[in-house]
Parts: sequence; C-alpha cells; structure tokens
Amino acid sequence: MKNLFKYIPVLFIASSYAIAVPNPLSSTFQDIPSIVNWASSYILPLATLILLGVIVYAGFLRLTSAGNPDKEKQSMQTLTSGIVGFALVLSAALVVGIIGAIFGIKLLGISQ
Repeated sequence: MKNLFKYIPVLFIASSYAIAVPNPLSSTFQDIPSIVNWASSYILPLATLILLGVIVYAGFLRLTSAGNPDKEKQSMQTLTSGIVGFALVLSAALVVGIIGAIFGIKLLGISQ
C-alpha cells in the first residue's frame, strides 16, 4: 500500500496538463445539439415513409379481410398504432424545439 501512495503526486502533476484529443468524427458531430440536429434531419422523413407504409399495410389488411371482423379490427389497430406513433415522433420534435428555444440552443433549426 505504501508503494501506491508514492505515485499519487505524479497523478496530480500529470492531470494538470491538457492534452488535445482530435475529434475522430467529422466536424458535424462537435456537440450534442449538432448531433440532434443531424439526426432530426433524417428521423422526420423516415417516420413519414414508415407512416405511409403502415397506411398501405393497414389498407391491404382491410381489403383482404373478406368481411372477417377480427381481421378488420386488426387493420384498424394497425392504422391507429401507426398514426399514434407518428404523432409521438412529431410531438418529440416539438418538445426538442421548445427546449432548444428556452435554453437558446439551436436544435431542429429553431432558435431564439
């Protein structure tokens, strides 16, 4: 244990020097707001395409139900789930935009 204590002053001296670590990623990912801004540019169009796919799938289920009430109910549940999921994605974007506006951080292209 005595051997360990003789290295403590060396740790304090070594920690006082700043070492610059270059960013291995591109300049797009400098901080958290830039990452959120980059991701949001892909999330909303992707969510719109997924909603379109869910609407087409629910319509296909409805057309092929052949009057079966269980399959019609499944198609309506699929459509409802898709719309609720899309509303959650939009509301998340709204909340992030409001938080960015409150703190003065440019997120999603919204700032003070």
